[in-house]
Amino acid sequence: MKNLFTTTAMLLALGLPAMTLAQTNPPAPMANPANDLPAVTGFLAARGLADLLATDLIGQNVYARRVVAEMQATGTAMTSITATEMNDMDNVGQINDLVLSADGKVQAIVIGVGGFIGVGEQDVAVTMDQVSFASDATQPDEMIIVVNTTGELLKTSPAFDRTMVTQAAAPGDMPDRERLTAPELQRDGYNRLAVGDISIDMLIGKTVYGADDSTVGTVDDVIVDDAGAVQDVIIDFGGFLGMGATQVSLAFDEVTILTNADNADTRVYVAATKEQVQAMPIYTPTN
Repeated sequence: MKNLFTTTAMLLALGLPAMTLAQTNPPAPMANPANDLPAVTGFLAARGLADLLATDLIGQNVYARRVVAEMQATGTAMTSITATEMNDMDNVGQINDLVLSADGKVQAIVIGVGGFIGVGEQDVAVTMDQVSFASDATQPDEMIIVVNTTGELLKTSPAFDRTMVTQAAAPGDMPDRERLTAPELQRDGYNRLAVGDISIDMLIGKTVYGADDSTVGTVDDVIVDDAGAVQDVIIDFGGFLGMGATQVSLAFDEVTILTNADNADTRVYVAATKEQVQAMPIYTPTN
């Protein structure tokens, strides 16, 4: 009887109907497990209409436009691509992998570019803001994946290294390099701004110039301190629409910022050429 009690207790603890090993009375009606079990949360019975499986993506062909277009939000509905539009695209490779963030969101697709039957192929990771999904106009069930760049640019983009993990330096921690001295210069109709007079909006997207007015790059981001003052300026150089671009971080006291009387035009200057900036240690942000 001890073994029978133990077995029954285990089955009841699991929410399963108990089995009687020896019985003299007619068996009681079998309970319906589906009705007796408590509701279980944290499970997905089916995917949503707009959801994709990883297996839907891995191995899929990726197409690139020959003429890069401005990305537009399409919501959850897929757009439709005609045969004429497909003729203006190139098959640039297949999806080999996905890059996920810590919370499970897809950050980028990893495309095998170039080579032949996998030989000489290199992986390039394209962020999701440059990827769109569409359906074939003649075959609605056929998914088409399009990247907003050209095949040639993909081939020359930096290879994605699965083994490398990058981490951004803490604000104010400058990498090992020789610090720049902010150029002392004047331009007619422009005044130099101090750190307390500058807002983030005044800098983002502004062109960065060398002291000779040659273009060095673009301000992509800024790092502010606890008081909201600009501490570091992140400069993008090279690449196109974020593909192949590289970033460096300069402290605010390494740049000179000039603006005209009504702040309609803001210019950022550094005492370096584009080649000198490109030779600086790379800045890699982390989420």
